[in-house]
Amino acid sequence: MSLKTCSKCKVNRLVSEFDKNKVKPDGLQNQCKVCRQAYRDANKAKIRESDRQYRLNNLSVLSDKAKQRYTEDPDKVKSRVNKYYHANKHTTVASYRQREKEAISKRQREYRQNNRELFRQKEREDRNKRPERYRAKYASRRVRKLQATAPWADNKTIATFYTRAAELEGSTGVKWHVDHIDPLQGHLVCGLHVAENLQVLPASINCSKNNSFKPYIQNDRGTFYLDVKYKLVKDKEIYGIFL
Repeated sequence: MSLKTCSKCKVNRLVSEFDKNKVKPDGLQNQCKVCRQAYRDANKAKIRESDRQYRLNNLSVLSDKAKQRYTEDPDKVKSRVNKYYHANKHTTVASYRQREKEAISKRQREYRQNNRELFRQKEREDRNKRPERYRAKYASRRVRKLQATAPWADNKTIATFYTRAAELEGSTGVKWHVDHIDPLQGHLVCGLHVAENLQVLPASINCSKNNSFKPYIQNDRGTFYLDVKYKLVKDKEIYGIFL
């Protein structure tokens, strides 16, 4: 049974109690696992900063190595990433997403804007692969719209919004949507499918808006939005076209 002396605690230990290190003559670390773990526990901040600096100074090298590992064995890399994610999604991953929420959202928006055709192609492929999913999605949308249509709604006026969107699309070459100012299925409110709640928006703005809703007040002086602290803030950018 092979033994090795730890350079830190000077205790003779089994070789299985040492981490591997291929650059060492015997292929093992000089310090045992117990001593190395004790050092890591006592110097977490120092190690974290050192690792961060190393990554910043060697981004291209680390990126090339990661690509090489993925090319050689993609299944192994995917398995390791998936295992780490599920083991840490309620702690490390969730904390990072919460801490960098705005930055992540900005990167995602920029990526979608720079790769619109790619997203459209993927959506078409997904629609052809799973048509039942999209049928259910659009059926649910139609039901919500019907349920949100008030008995007194003026359907002729509502139709003019869709006509206007088609005209703008033809004249500008840009896709336009008929948007619900108060979303049909929002977190704070559920608006109605009536003319007073419709506006015509460029598709890119409408898609980025999603179901978000900002509390507002309308009066003869204009439209005022409430910020998170419910202070009145004058809206400086009006994208919608009201009929």
